[in-house]
Amino acid sequence: MQRSSPSAHPAWFRLVAVATLLAFSSACYSWSVVPLKEIETGQVVDGSTRLRLVPKDGSAPVTMDVKKVDLPTVTGILVDAPEGEPKVVTFDLREAMTVEVKSFDGWRTTFLVTGIVLGTLLLIAVIAALTKTSCPFVYVDGGDGLRFVGEAYSGATSRATQRDDLLPLPALGARPEVLLSNEARETQFTDLAELVLVDRAPGRRTLATHEARLILVGDSRPPLSATDLEGRDVLPLLREADGQAWQTDLDEVSRRPSPPVREGLVLSFPTPPGGGPVALELDAGNTPWLDVVFGRFFALLGDQLEPYLDETDLPESRDFSLAWREREGVDLRVEVERNGTWERVAVVPTVGPASLRRFAVPLPVTSAPSTRVRLSGGVGFLVADRVAIAPVAATDPPSRRFAPARAVQSDGKDVRRQLAETDGKYQVLATRGERADLTFEIPPPERGLVRDAFLHTSGYYRVHTPPQSELSAGTLYTLRDEPGSLSLFSVELYRRTLAIMAAPVAGNP
Repeated sequence: MQRSSPSAHPAWFRLVAVATLLAFSSACYSWSVVPLKEIETGQVVDGSTRLRLVPKDGSAPVTMDVKKVDLPTVTGILVDAPEGEPKVVTFDLREAMTVEVKSFDGWRTTFLVTGIVLGTLLLIAVIAALTKTSCPFVYVDGGDGLRFVGEAYSGATSRATQRDDLLPLPALGARPEVLLSNEARETQFTDLAELVLVDRAPGRRTLATHEARLILVGDSRPPLSATDLEGRDVLPLLREADGQAWQTDLDEVSRRPSPPVREGLVLSFPTPPGGGPVALELDAGNTPWLDVVFGRFFALLGDQLEPYLDETDLPESRDFSLAWREREGVDLRVEVERNGTWERVAVVPTVGPASLRRFAVPLPVTSAPSTRVRLSGGVGFLVADRVAIAPVAATDPPSRRFAPARAVQSDGKDVRRQLAETDGKYQVLATRGERADLTFEIPPPERGLVRDAFLHTSGYYRVHTPPQSELSAGTLYTLRDEPGSLSLFSVELYRRTLAIMAAPVAGNP
């Protein structure tokens, strides 16, 4: 059954827009940008801003010098109109297939293009789509309608870093449907897609670990204390999954003359009784800002992006890539304190910015009455809503795996064989807007048991050339060789974003 494209996108679209308003620049790098403050709802602007709109109905493109935007409509003077009186036109952006924005004032020029209309917040979605570089979006219809549930194999930006991922799913009916949707400027290669079901007794819960394994846990306990790395109390933000999440205050950090190069949390937990194995339980993810930073990182490669991607696809690049990601805090470092020393116990790959995810990190067994844990990553990359500790009742609990009974791409191609096993024969979503519709047939759980469901995927993705790309070899060498440089890059990027947002609009005080 063919579906229309999902109409509701996750909150990161709005968050990225608020944080950035445009594709980004930095004072240290020769990127060009357009200050989209010129195009705000109800904002009157002068002819320095030009739009080129391609209607969905196939009619001729409309190019105008913008005079006013009152979303979802934009009004301006038609460019290349017949001689005589200037022709004023108003265009409903919801009727546009693509939108290009160009500024002709003396200081910045760029084009922003989108191939999908997202309603009255179209311009915001355009900006967000430009910065999005992260793996397939996953939508599930378990019998009560299609809903967004997360991203698959986030952060696997090369074949060498392909990884398995277990994404928690909501309750499923007998014929659940899963939609893999490419909503980024990249090509996505999925090697495996299957449902994993655990039918367990009440009173236990199944969690996926950061290494795509399953564990059964008991009731969790919140932390006794929680501070950021600078000692500020953040416990109220982390006790419950209530939407009141902890993340870096980039405004505050960007004002410091010497910003930090890592951020994170120090938490103390009561050790569960019994002295058995325990796991850290997190409702966490990545900030939309991390997508922005990586988008600009790839833009620094300019015309060398494809050779770079070819090199990082090679198996021998894997160790360096993963070590660099940990060093720069792209992936989350988890440490436990032992005898006054922090010992690394895990490195958690990115979850993605589109939604938070509940996952577990097994911790070493301890006989101490409390356990201290430190989480750390790059500046502006992590968001955490809840952190807890739970006793582990079983590792690798019995589970059943189901391949899709039906798997069809947008072009009608049957891709069940490509998704059946991890064998290097990939199902490919080559461009934004492509998708794969999967249907599964699963039995009900036995009476008295409770079911937990996960989507198991393996894959990677390859980014496309970002807007405003230009080779900056010096910056790339710095990012490669100097620890903490990605965080400093992040902060400087944010500073420049604030400067752009504060810049006066052309023609206005």
